[in-house]
Amino acid sequence: MFVMCPHTEPSHHDMMCTIDIDPDSETYCQVLSRLDFPNFGDEVHHCGWNTCSSCHNDPSAKRSHLVLPCLNSDRIYVVNVQDPRKLDLEVTIEPALLHDYNVSMPHTAHCTAAGDVIISTLGDANGNNKGNFFLLDGTTFKPRGTYLDDENTVPFNYDFWYQPRIDLLVSTGWGGPNTVKKGFHATDVMKGDYGFSVNLFRWSTHEKIQSIELPELGGSMPFEI
Repeated sequence: MFVMCPHTEPSHHDMMCTIDIDPDSETYCQVLSRLDFPNFGDEVHHCGWNTCSSCHNDPSAKRSHLVLPCLNSDRIYVVNVQDPRKLDLEVTIEPALLHDYNVSMPHTAHCTAAGDVIISTLGDANGNNKGNFFLLDGTTFKPRGTYLDDENTVPFNYDFWYQPRIDLLVSTGWGGPNTVKKGFHATDVMKGDYGFSVNLFRWSTHEKIQSIELPELGGSMPFEI
């Protein structure tokens, strides 16, 4: 099992580890491999595969890498996990590259049947709230731009999922980087600095279809999908 381990102290390294969860194994519940990331204060969070299970008709497609967005640093790591006992940091996408596309605070990474990795982003290059999605090539891990143009971005973003068969992508909304990083204050919710909507997009055209507003208090900060 692969586990992401953000450090509680920003002056220390985050890490990723492989844990043996086979109850019949001699190394049951032991750490088999540990990868310390080279930078400080990243806050590794969610992770996603480079290849989607819907690529079952492509014999060359292989789940060989995990993509790890870092909430606090705007960095993205790509780890080769082909040998679970020897985790290897293969690619580091630095914050400046994300900022070139006017996105920041990457959160959720999902692979697609087209071979891309799509990563939700919560802010613009200056840390203001602006919801978009950053695209990576699932083989080369080179950037492929953003999923949304400026006309279809949303004020807040967080988690997401997609259903190509019904031509739909759904996302939730948390808060912008500048708001989140200063710590939570209930008054910020009342000021509108956190989201309370679920957003619907047309998968094929990347157009925003609708934002469903939830009750402002009970529906504030919708998270996981």
